[in-house]
Amino acid sequence: MNDFKITKEFEKHNTTDKNHLFLSQIKSTIENNGSDGSFNYDTFALKLRVSRSTLHRKVNKLTGLTPRELISSYRMKLALQMLSDKSYNISEVAYKLGFNDPKYFSRCFKNQSGLNPREYRESMREKKGEVFCSNHDISFIQKAKAGIEKNIMQQNFSIDQFAFDMSVSKSTLYRKLKEVTGLSPNEFIRSVRINHSTKLFTASSQIQDIGFAVGFDDSKYYSRCFKKELGLTPTQYKIMLNKNSNSKPEFTLNNQFTWAEAK
Repeated sequence: MNDFKITKEFEKHNTTDKNHLFLSQIKSTIENNGSDGSFNYDTFALKLRVSRSTLHRKVNKLTGLTPRELISSYRMKLALQMLSDKSYNISEVAYKLGFNDPKYFSRCFKNQSGLNPREYRESMREKKGEVFCSNHDISFIQKAKAGIEKNIMQQNFSIDQFAFDMSVSKSTLYRKLKEVTGLSPNEFIRSVRINHSTKLFTASSQIQDIGFAVGFDDSKYYSRCFKKELGLTPTQYKIMLNKNSNSKPEFTLNNQFTWAEAK
C-alpha cells in the first residue's frame, strides 16, 4: 500500500518563523474543519484570511500539494484510522469525513492508497487475523442466522427465500455475507446448519437423526460437511463431547466470524 501524500512539513521543516506560523495555521485549520463536508478551497482561504491564489502558492511551497490535495490527504489519513475501527461501516466513515457519496469516497481512497476501503479492511483483517464488523454487520448476521435456524429442517431452503426473509436482493445478500463472513449464501446456510447441529449431540443421539434435524437428508454428506466446517467428523465430535461433558468448544465461521458474536 502506498503512503499518503501528506508531506513531512507537518512534522519537520526548515522554514522561516513566518512560514512556520502559517504552516501551523494550515494544520490547525484542516484538523478543525477537515471532516466538514462544506470545507473546501474557498472556506480554507477564508478561514486563513488570504486569497485563493495566495493560499495555493503558500500551501504548494510548504507541502508540495495543492489545497484540495492537502484537504483530501488529511481526510484519507483520518479514513485509515476510522476504517481500523470495526464499529463503523464504510458508508459511516464516508459521511463522518464529509463525503456525501460513499462511492466517491471509495474512489478517492483508492486513488490515494491503491486499495478501496473494503480491500484495505480485508488486508488489515488478514494482517491481524481479525474481522472488522460494525454493529450493523453483527445485527445483519444475527438476523441471517436466526432466519436460517427458523427454517433449519427445510432441506429446500433457497437463496431466493433467504434474500426475501432478509428483505434484500440476492446480490446484496451475497455481497454482505461475503464481506463480513467470507462465505457465499449457500456456504453460510450450510455453516449455520452444521454449527446448529452441534447443539443436538447427546450421549444417545444418532448422527443420521441429527443431520436430518438440520436439513441434511444424506448422513454421509452431512458428515463430510461437518468435518469440513469443524475439522472433526460427527463421530469424533461426539467422542470428544463425552470426554468433556462440562463444556462445548466454540467454533468460528470459516475462521473469520466467531459464532459467539452472532448469538
